Amino acid sequence: METKDTALLAKLRGLFAIEADEHLQAITSNLLTLETTGDGATAQECIETLFREVHTLKGAARAVNLHDVEAICQVVESVCAALKRQEFRVWPEFFDTLHRTMDMVRQLSASEGTGLASVADLVAELGQLEAQGRALATTPARVMSHEDQPASLGVLDSSSPDQETTL
Repeated sequence: METKDTALLAKLRGLFAIEADEHLQAITSNLLTLETTGDGATAQECIETLFREVHTLKGAARAVNLHDVEAICQVVESVCAALKRQEFRVWPEFFDTLHRTMDMVRQLSASEGTGLASVADLVAELGQLEAQGRALATTPARVMSHEDQPASLGVLDSSSPDQETTL
């Protein structure tokens, strides 16, 4: 027998899925724009929008007890906050990881909130991503050798293949 609370939560999760899809579309759009613009005013606007969208999604997930979505959003929000404060450098794999993260959030939001085994792995990977971006931000802006870059990480600016971009 379904209780009123269970029915209400199911209805709220259905509404959450619709809301989450809107936030995820905005997040993905801003990630793509940020990926192609490099730095500057447009990048800062994208970062601010990313932060707000992820923060709102995190709160909505918390309200409907989707703890996996909330945990993922918490780490992404932390990365966005570091980007806002310009304490973080980005590279192509950064964007790949965030796009993959948003795909997982989309899956979790559309389901009944059942966690995927890889959520903990993704949260750990996002934590490592944040640490790498912060470490790169403390490296003086200069032409870097491949030994200075994290393993398998490229650069953001394709016009200068040996230089990183700070956002």
